Amino acid sequence: MINWLYHHTPLFFMTQSFWRDEAYSAILSARPLLQIVKITAGDFNPPLYYFIMHFWIMLFGQSEVALRSFSFICFAFTILGGALILGHVGKIRSKWLYVYGALLAINPVLLYYAFEARMYSLLAVLTTFCWYFFLQKKKKAYIVVTILALYTHYFFVFVLFSQGILMLLKSRRELFTYVRQYMLIPIIVFLPWLLYVLPHLFTK
Repeated sequence: MINWLYHHTPLFFMTQSFWRDEAYSAILSARPLLQIVKITAGDFNPPLYYFIMHFWIMLFGQSEVALRSFSFICFAFTILGGALILGHVGKIRSKWLYVYGALLAINPVLLYYAFEARMYSLLAVLTTFCWYFFLQKKKKAYIVVTILALYTHYFFVFVLFSQGILMLLKSRRELFTYVRQYMLIPIIVFLPWLLYVLPHLFTK
């Protein structure tokens, strides 16, 4: 039975040996927090994911299953976030939510990163809830999620850019309101990291 579970269920993907980038995540996350900050300043990603995994390792160990399980949890909440957008914002009937939820669950990109010890599954769930809070006009929750996402991956700026374009299509006034009420605090909170990172990038 155990052999069948390991070879015919998602446990198969959980138990494979780390590949290069996953090994990098495991090694870096195990280091002291100040070292994580210094190393990620010259890396391609901000430090939040490694901070989370640092404490995750303290609780659950550094095995392949332990590290990848966090990504899988993020994947599950991404599906939940998608369902919230469809149900509360899109007004999709409950019986269809199961269908769309299943389609989200078998999305190849989401599935791929659900079993990888990297920050992309965390970025996916934060992006999903960022859009949910944005569409629901829940400003405080939006600000918190946006700050977390900015400290997860630099590509998140494209999400903010797309939201800004959406507001601009409505009117310039809507765009200015969005920037002032929703974006100002995240920009201020993320600015110290940018000021810290830029000198490291230019010295490479």
